[in-house]
Amino acid sequence: MLLGPVMVPDFANPRPEDVDVAFMRMRLATIRRFSGNMHALYVAQHQRLCGAIARSMGYGPAIVEWSEHHDDHEFATGDIATPVQRVVGMEAIRALQARWDIAICGALGILVPTDDVRRHVAVVDAIALVMEWHWLLGRDPAELGLSDDVVTVAMGSSGLLCEAF
Repeated sequence: MLLGPVMVPDFANPRPEDVDVAFMRMRLATIRRFSGNMHALYVAQHQRLCGAIARSMGYGPAIVEWSEHHDDHEFATGDIATPVQRVVGMEAIRALQARWDIAICGALGILVPTDDVRRHVAVVDAIALVMEWHWLLGRDPAELGLSDDVVTVAMGSSGLLCEAF
């Protein structure tokens, strides 16, 4: 598969040399979330928002850093909506994304996140999801089926949307 200037010989088993960082950053700045919804953030913007949320929550450097990179694999896989992942096979997709994460971390020279870091970033990501869902798409956060705690934090953090940019 050709990803920018790089021919990736084995898409299922990427290596750091399969990641062109400049191309990755360009792609993430052009992929819109929520199946390409015109009102949604680009993936790169979403990751900046996640970094701002992680900093505002007082998380340390490892969690802030991964918050700003947790969707980098989408430069290769695209932004696959969760309902599609469920139908296609979430475990297989998540495993592929994790292998891309490792290759990307190698290309960027950053640490591969631990399971603990990933768990914390999942909370940050859920807060960003609620914020984007409500403030940008005008949708009811209850549609997402997330915990009331996550929704409450997100709704009280709406100023971070502006601060992140």
